[in-house]
Amino acid sequence: MNEIIIDSKNKLIVTTDNAGSIGEKVNDTIQVSYDVVSYFTLRNAIIDNLAQNTKLLSFTFANFNGNDAYNKIIKGINRVFDEIGYKIPYTSSTESNYIMKESAFSVTVIGEKQQYINTRYKKYAVVGKPLIGIEIINQKDDIVTLKEFEYLLNHKDISLIIPVGSKGINHRTKMLLDKKFVSDKIDLNKSAGPSTCILIEYKKLNDIDKEIIKKVTALELLR
Repeated sequence: MNEIIIDSKNKLIVTTDNAGSIGEKVNDTIQVSYDVVSYFTLRNAIIDNLAQNTKLLSFTFANFNGNDAYNKIIKGINRVFDEIGYKIPYTSSTESNYIMKESAFSVTVIGEKQQYINTRYKKYAVVGKPLIGIEIINQKDDIVTLKEFEYLLNHKDISLIIPVGSKGINHRTKMLLDKKFVSDKIDLNKSAGPSTCILIEYKKLNDIDKEIIKKVTALELLR
């Protein structure tokens, strides 16, 4: 995840994500359809943005895979729209002058931070599992979905959500919370790719949807 605040008055939050050597080209490390690439890349940038209590304003994407990939990319974007329940204005650019040997795709999302005051809680858990590469395709049931993310984001017993990226759970918690955790159920140092899991700070889990509870791993603080 990369993010910046570009306007202190209106508090615009900019988040970005990219995918390289993932796609349909012969030389790609991971072979998947471009709609899958665009879906997970946009999904990740949106999760990073919404986790900071924003209203999504717009996004841009850069397609380095040629015009033939465009319709599949839009298919993945529309899948994101379907899951969040609304469309976001966007603009894009496609590299069509030169043909690259490997696939590349990037997304930048802009959101406006909303006024939000909440009580902080002291318990922590991971929802989903850290996955990378082909695991994302083969273990899709272990990934926290956009709908589940938005459900937790608006839940009264959740005070904070931290998306987990390529450097793992403990890297994110050390950087943002100055805390590290231990678990004998999941690898806290493994890459979570495009936010396949999230960290939640919670009061209690009793009222959380039962299907989401199946994906929850409670954490213990490293002392």
